[in-house]
Amino acid sequence: MHLDDASVRAVLDLVGPGAVALVTDAMAATGHHDGTYRLGTLDVEVQDGTARLADGGSIAGGTTRLLDVVRRLVLDVGLPLADVVTAASATPASVLGRHDLGVLAAGRRADVLVAGRRLEPLGVLRAGTWVVPLD
Repeated sequence: MHLDDASVRAVLDLVGPGAVALVTDAMAATGHHDGTYRLGTLDVEVQDGTARLADGGSIAGGTTRLLDVVRRLVLDVGLPLADVVTAASATPASVLGRHDLGVLAAGRRADVLVAGRRLEPLGVLRAGTWVVPLD
């Protein structure tokens, strides 16, 4: 919603995935149906996945999960999966100084989202323990 596909592609091509941190401004309505929600003290209306302040209609925040961003950039925009995953995991962890996160490697915390061919979530490991098991 915020950036044009060509802009995203150009930035990744220009600076590389190690210099791009994919984030989401997801609010509490993320993953829920359209309806009325609260954001702090403000009423928010979500319609067609877009959250707007009930008073005035300004965009209030996002309802997109980071996996949705990854899926869109890989499947719809056509960016390389490895580059997008780096920008969604290793780069943000590095920016935060969390060198124990973001890369699946010996000695690091095993936080892993296992996804299928269409990048649908299948299972989640948190610190090496299944939170949401594979079927």
